Amino acid sequence: MKLTSAVLVLSTTSAAAAAKLRQPQQATSTRSLQNKVCPTIAQLDFPNIVYCSKGHIRNEVDNYLGGAPCDLNGELVNRDAVIRHLGFDDDWNVAMDNLISICRTQLTPCSTNPSELEESFPTLVNCHEHTIRQTINGMIPEDCDRNQDQEGVALAPDEYTVWRDSNEATMDAKDYFMEQCEEQITSCASIDDLLIKFSTIPECNRWNIERDILALQEADGTCSRVAGWDGILLAKALMLSEDPQETEFPTLWNSNDPTIVTASQILEAKCDTIIQSCVDSDLLYAGFETIRYCDSNRILADVTSLQNESCRRSSNQDAMLITDRAVWYDRTGVTPDAHTKLVHDCAELQTPSVPLSELEADMVEMNFCHWNLVRTAVMERQPESARRDGSEDALLLAGEILKAQDTSGKDQVLITTAQNDYLAFLQAEYPDTMYYSMSWNIAHEGTYHPPTILEDRCNDLIETCVTDFDAFHAGFTTIETCHPNSINALMEAHQSRDTCERPSRYEGPLLVKEYERIANPTVDPPTDYWWGGNNPDKNAALYLEEVCLDEIESCVPGSVLDFTDIDLCDNHRIQNLITASQAEGCSRHPMNDGVLIVRDLTGEEDLRPWWDNDDTAESALEYLIAKCHNEAKSCVESYDDLNFKDIHYCYESLIKNEISANQDEECTRHVHTDATMLVREKHVDDHGEDDVPVYVYKDSDPNTPDALDTLMASCQADVTACATIPELEFEHLRTCHVNFIREEIRKHQDDGCTSDRHEHYDAALMTGIDNHNEAMAELQRQCEERITPCTDLETLDFSQIRSCGDWDMLNLIDETREAMGDLCPSYGTRTSKEEAFLITGKSVWNNVNDDIDDARDVLYNKCMDKVESCTLRTGDSLEVEGCDYAEFKDAVDLALRADASCNRSRDFELYALDRELREKSGVGTQEWIDVKCAEAWNSIPESTFAEVDAEFDNDFMEEYIDGKTYLNSETGNFQGDCVYNRNAEIGYNISSFKMYQSHQTRMQGIESLKQCSGQAIMCCFGRDRQFGDNNGNCAIESRGGCDDADPADNSNLCATETREYPPDADPNLEQDIHCHGLAWGDDINDFGKHLMFNNFFFVSLYDHLYSRGYVERTIRHEDDPAPFGMCDCLEDMPPVTRSDCTEVVTNPFVVTRAAANEIVATAPENLDVEFNSCKGDGRSNDLSARIKRLNRLGRLSDDVMNESWNTLVGYENPNDNDNQAACDAYLAKQA
Repeated sequence: MKLTSAVLVLSTTSAAAAAKLRQPQQATSTRSLQNKVCPTIAQLDFPNIVYCSKGHIRNEVDNYLGGAPCDLNGELVNRDAVIRHLGFDDDWNVAMDNLISICRTQLTPCSTNPSELEESFPTLVNCHEHTIRQTINGMIPEDCDRNQDQEGVALAPDEYTVWRDSNEATMDAKDYFMEQCEEQITSCASIDDLLIKFSTIPECNRWNIERDILALQEADGTCSRVAGWDGILLAKALMLSEDPQETEFPTLWNSNDPTIVTASQILEAKCDTIIQSCVDSDLLYAGFETIRYCDSNRILADVTSLQNESCRRSSNQDAMLITDRAVWYDRTGVTPDAHTKLVHDCAELQTPSVPLSELEADMVEMNFCHWNLVRTAVMERQPESARRDGSEDALLLAGEILKAQDTSGKDQVLITTAQNDYLAFLQAEYPDTMYYSMSWNIAHEGTYHPPTILEDRCNDLIETCVTDFDAFHAGFTTIETCHPNSINALMEAHQSRDTCERPSRYEGPLLVKEYERIANPTVDPPTDYWWGGNNPDKNAALYLEEVCLDEIESCVPGSVLDFTDIDLCDNHRIQNLITASQAEGCSRHPMNDGVLIVRDLTGEEDLRPWWDNDDTAESALEYLIAKCHNEAKSCVESYDDLNFKDIHYCYESLIKNEISANQDEECTRHVHTDATMLVREKHVDDHGEDDVPVYVYKDSDPNTPDALDTLMASCQADVTACATIPELEFEHLRTCHVNFIREEIRKHQDDGCTSDRHEHYDAALMTGIDNHNEAMAELQRQCEERITPCTDLETLDFSQIRSCGDWDMLNLIDETREAMGDLCPSYGTRTSKEEAFLITGKSVWNNVNDDIDDARDVLYNKCMDKVESCTLRTGDSLEVEGCDYAEFKDAVDLALRADASCNRSRDFELYALDRELREKSGVGTQEWIDVKCAEAWNSIPESTFAEVDAEFDNDFMEEYIDGKTYLNSETGNFQGDCVYNRNAEIGYNISSFKMYQSHQTRMQGIESLKQCSGQAIMCCFGRDRQFGDNNGNCAIESRGGCDDADPADNSNLCATETREYPPDADPNLEQDIHCHGLAWGDDINDFGKHLMFNNFFFVSLYDHLYSRGYVERTIRHEDDPAPFGMCDCLEDMPPVTRSDCTEVVTNPFVVTRAAANEIVATAPENLDVEFNSCKGDGRSNDLSARIKRLNRLGRLSDDVMNESWNTLVGYENPNDNDNQAACDAYLAKQA
């Protein structure tokens, strides 16, 4: 539907003029000579032109002509003819060069102050091209279209026509301005001020010089130049001050090329001649005598403290100046450094503040030789003026000991804390000096440990306070115990030196040292004993305890105790017996004497403890109690005298009465005590005297022998129930109700049992539970344990069940029991529900309270937890059309119908598969399909419209679908015999892409069509440009008519945003149209969505452009300005009655259960995309019917479908191409 375009015809001209004006693919035409007169030079805006180049001059001429020929002396000519005319030459290139020269003389800068550039040169950062271009850019007004290069040419003299050329031999505008800048630029800082700063500079290197330059710039306050650029200018000023005739100056501040002399090198060399130290070296060396350590930290700290206030230098840097050495520290050891020299010089002068002789005098009476005590002694003798702490002076004193012991024979012996490389560097530089390296870390190899040296010296000097050693040794004979406390008391009693205040715990190791000196007079006594500790070999307390044990004796003659008359074998009575047995004058506690008695009785060397909680060893008290038990006798003559045969019931009180009745008349022991002795005697009679346990009467500890337990066991062994629990046939009871259990007990009482006990008492005897009700409850519990279903929840195989409904679950129970045969004796007696109660442990089938689980709930939950897929087991595969979740469900449906053994609903089968996958992998079926299908789709090669034809990039295609580009505007064929030039190439490219890539790749599309909310694209064509294809009314016999030929009519345009198109509209305006579209589902993997641009390529470029020649939108842009295109998202197209439709079909994808916890989707090796008339609801090849079908299948929402009817207004009658009634109804609704 469009207006017939007017045809412009040029008047007849000469053949030569016609040849000049003829353009490619334009028909010869005539037009009126009422055209604009060709321009003169003055009419071209050369002063304000962007650039005097061919392109800009050509554009200037085009702007004047406005795209139309102009009148040159009565003849219509084009742009090139105008250029030849204005350039005064028939050769176009020569004429253009002439125009460029003319343009350059007229070109005017945009800047309001052209001299501003050269005025800025003295203070520019540098004279580089980039800096000059930035300056020019800042001068350009906002309304100027030139860039900095173009404005730079305008600012330069006329002879410079370009900003930069490639010929270094010629000057361009850039070269001109850089030369002017170099002549005018000056430094911000003063060279004289910089040289003054060199005297206090930290170090003569590039970075410090840069900082000083920057400080001088900041003081100036106006300089924006970086320090390096100012440094180049300062170096130049320095060189000129020293040699005014100098002409070669550095151009770089710094460089990695050693052959280049840089500005920083020149300034560094000058700095080296000026720099001075900030410290008086004599004061520094005077402080070495009292310095804490001769290491880098303390030496540098002293340097820092001596630096004057104006010094800007670090202590390292001043140290280098003091020692006249180039580096502070050389890690390689090759270069002599300041660090090594100062450490050596300091060690020569350093002296301890305490004389070694005074410390050695203190060591004689120290409590013990420990580092802390030695350090304290040093601290107490330090003068108030000492700079060192006790540890630091102690280190030097240890060094004095080493110096006294030195045998190296070297000229000098010094103490140092240097280690590793530091020590090696000292020894290398001063080979005639012996260095002793001191370290507080004893693990440092090659060093000496000050605490160890001082402790060793102390151990050589320290002495014990006990002067009468023999009297001390004799005291062990009558000592209370060999416990350390008793030994401590003995030591304190024998200390006799007046000045000795040493605690016994320190005196003990010295006494051990004395014992060892006596035992081994030719060997140095040990000094590494301590009072206590974890090392028994070096424990002085244990050492003296062993000496004590060798001397101590018991107070009981012969260590003999008589247990004949003892009342009870317990701690209290045994201690009383020991006290009564001790010789006169002995004051030792009975427990302490008891352990000696046990030692003598057992012959053991070690003393046992009187009592402990160690169950693995026998204490002295336990030994004596056992001996007591072995020698004591019960008042009952024989255990066999106890008569439990006639006892009514085995109560404790009745058992105690039986024992009392059998004691002799003279016995005064309590029945409990006599019961334990009686049971012990029974054990001896039964098992012999070896390993006889010690009994208690009664306790709650199952690990101790209990006399009452033995007596109760004997009683219970004699009294017998009428039946045992295993004899009760619980397995076949109907239920475990108490009445049925009583009946079972009575049945056994009646079967040969003479007892007339109530069944409750028999229950108590059978269970061993005194309480009758509890005994019966125990039998019920055991009945519940023994009554057994034939199967259980784990045995029931729910994996292939038809559903988890009541009938299917109960049927599964019966089928399982029936299959068990004789293994299930209850089958046929119990119903499936009764069996279900036993299986689940529930008492009801279906409880009305949903909050309480019943048997049905338990079975249902287990069924839902165990059901498995029958269509996609591990290793199985399904062919899926298009590979999305909806298609996968259809594939499952087909598999269920094909497999009679898999008799389930689709939803239940999908649940089973989803449950399995979530259990095995944590991810459900739909997530697996979404991810794996996306991977499969992504494995398919991609293509773009630019691969159809190189010109078909996104911008071109956007214009094409808008109804523009020469594909839409021109007339001619893409196929057949009458195809030439570019049309033939395009036609071949479209046909070739259709034949191959459109079937095998996923096309990536046009940006504006990627986010169609209506899930559909529609094209509506208004013209047929191609004849001979049996489509539309473009015919070869009337080629001129193809400029306004119509496509085959299949729809009716109702309206656009600007106007309506009723039947009586202008027939030249609204003619036949042809609409064709495509639609897809909303799933992320919908194959229609993945292949939408394959489909669009087929519909637009191949089926309608190439095959039929259908082009342009329904109404040309000039006839209707409404903003709609030839092809667009459905929601953006104007309303029409209907549209044809194409869908894509591919080879199926394969979804495989690769493992129990994995699904894999595989794309077909040959995608083989086919383009078919789409299937719809009610009919095929109709876009509205296709949309209805997608909606019915759940792939397109109701909202999207209803929105589509605003474009496809004839959706209710898709068979009517014209359907004006639908248009009328739509228009009425919009009114």
